[in-house]
Amino acid sequence: MHTFLYPQKDTYITNEVGYANKNFGIDEILELKAHPTTTTTIVQYSSSSISQSADYSRILIKFDVTEISRSISNGSITSDATFKLKLKNTQASELPVNYTVYGYPISQSWNMGIGRYSTGGDLVGVSWNYTNYSASFWYVSGSTVTSGTSASKSRRYMV
Repeated sequence: MHTFLYPQKDTYITNEVGYANKNFGIDEILELKAHPTTTTTIVQYSSSSISQSADYSRILIKFDVTEISRSISNGSITSDATFKLKLKNTQASELPVNYTVYGYPISQSWNMGIGRYSTGGDLVGVSWNYTNYSASFWYVSGSTVTSGTSASKSRRYMV
């Protein structure tokens, strides 16, 4: 049996210079990229900063998993069920022969926002730096990043 679950909201965020505070919540394309050629300060505090040595983007997708959790609890979906996320490629360029994409749960709520890359993004909504523009940082000084549930997929293309 196949059940399809569609996202409630999605967006992508980037630390690209000039876009770290911008949102792309209504873009049709979720851009996933890594350009390891530049150094960018991604979060700046009055006393310190966090630097990253590449331009990256991250895709954020929110699903309502209430019904799935309920179905696993009542036994209508077995606990060993397989769940797959299917993303498609468009206008790929400069793909490495080998790469791995990782997936992690998001522990904070976030606002999808109203930005588009083609119009320069928007300040309203989630960004690389904020869960909702200027409301709260993703990273808070003194906090720790916890490990937990994750997934990954590696690809090797024949050239």
